[in-house]
Amino acid sequence: MSPVGQKLQENAKKNRRSLHQELESNLVLFNEQIPTEEISRLAEISQRNPDQMLIHLVLLGLQVYREKEELGEKGSE
Repeated sequence: MSPVGQKLQENAKKNRRSLHQELESNLVLFNEQIPTEEISRLAEISQRNPDQMLIHLVLLGLQVYREKEELGEKGSE
């Protein structure tokens, strides 16, 4: 089992829930923080599926974050 799966299973036991209930709970919390309407709008504009758009945005965000970190390191030298 993956580390994420193990963590979910541990949390399910700790919270006295089934693995399904634990996963559902985590997804609800995740979905509350994701602007799904905005992602759907951007997906439509860029002719992507919403799930593809979400992955694209995450990868883009990581790229921007890394670049910002690199600039910060260069600025402190």
